[in-house]
Amino acid sequence: MHGGALPEGFLAGVATAGFQIEGGFNGPGQPANNWLAWEQAGRVEPSGNAVGFWERPEEALDRAAGLGCNSFRLGVEWARVVPDDRHVDRAALIGYRDVVRGCVDRGMEPLVTLHHFTHPSWLGEDFWLRPDAPERFRGWAELVVDTLAPMVRHWITVNEINVLAMGSWLLVMFPPGRIMAVEDVLIAEDNLLAAHVARYEVIH
Repeated sequence: MHGGALPEGFLAGVATAGFQIEGGFNGPGQPANNWLAWEQAGRVEPSGNAVGFWERPEEALDRAAGLGCNSFRLGVEWARVVPDDRHVDRAALIGYRDVVRGCVDRGMEPLVTLHHFTHPSWLGEDFWLRPDAPERFRGWAELVVDTLAPMVRHWITVNEINVLAMGSWLLVMFPPGRIMAVEDVLIAEDNLLAAHVARYEVIH
């Protein structure tokens, strides 16, 4: 800092998470993530249309740019792009590419998160306890990086690894909602850290 001004290159922006803002998950005919069973059982409120970001991203991007932001954090939802284990929804990938381009066009540096507390339901609620989880995450990372890397310099591999592991297998905050399953927490954290390393390697 010099004379009270922010240093050159300082990024000030807003942060979002796909599942929290996009809408269009876990309903009939919609992509399903690991929160599906909890929504169906009434353990959490259905996400519904959220704030409609997936249908109208320009509104949010215009507001962020109008506030003077020079950065915008967004998530790329694995369940939307890979809704089942048989195919990739290329149109969804292009949709995320358009959002990233919208950031750049408005003078905002995109910051892309690859995992923000959600994954496709077909991988199971205990996905992060599986030994193949890091390699599957690597494949997901490769898919997204190949599409977005030309416009993205800043990435978040997994949002809050400790919170995800403890919330899922210790504190009953996230699916599968176990309590004090300490061994599972340690297994999940190990796999999540390995996935982070794999993702880092893909980016670089």
